[in-house]
Amino acid sequence: MSRQQESYLKVIYDLMLRYGHASNKRIAEDLNVAPASVTEMIRKLKENNWVQVSFHKITLTPEGEDRVKNLLDRHRLWETFLLTKLDYPPDKVHGLAESLEHASDGQLIDRLNKYLAYPKTCPHGGPIYVNGGQEVAESLWDKEDQGPFEILQIIDELNYNHYERRGLLPGAQLELRKKFSENMTVRLEGKNATLSKKEAENILVVKK
Repeated sequence: MSRQQESYLKVIYDLMLRYGHASNKRIAEDLNVAPASVTEMIRKLKENNWVQVSFHKITLTPEGEDRVKNLLDRHRLWETFLLTKLDYPPDKVHGLAESLEHASDGQLIDRLNKYLAYPKTCPHGGPIYVNGGQEVAESLWDKEDQGPFEILQIIDELNYNHYERRGLLPGAQLELRKKFSENMTVRLEGKNATLSKKEAENILVVKK
């Protein structure tokens, strides 16, 4: 499987976490590619039994989901190592982990996992599935009651430092104040803050 195909599978998985399924339009927006390119790639992924399509709703097959979770485990283990052992700045680790996950064989990943004492989550709050980590959170945007909620994961790891600057980190607690069509107001650390719809979709929370 090519890196491009793996990128598609990861985006589809992220969209499934946010919306329950992916669509050509949302994949094109997230990857910043032409819709025609998405159509062609989905066809290839479907032929290889990585994805399935029903009424324009795109989801991963069990084989596709297993593949994504393996990739995410590798990525998150490297991010954990870079952040906690080498003190890399949060905005630098995503790209490095992306390269390292592809350059590592299974034995190296097993040794890395053992060295890190088998963490269940990465510093971004993402579950490490091989160690028993699970998706238990839901998108903040899907919440209707006030909460309070605890942030478990930031999906948008590429722009993680943006959320970090605003105090939107795993473990932080917030309450929903008002929700509009394209943004919401929350109470965070005693202050009101406005989040765009996309920001709120990238924040996974559980109710406290």
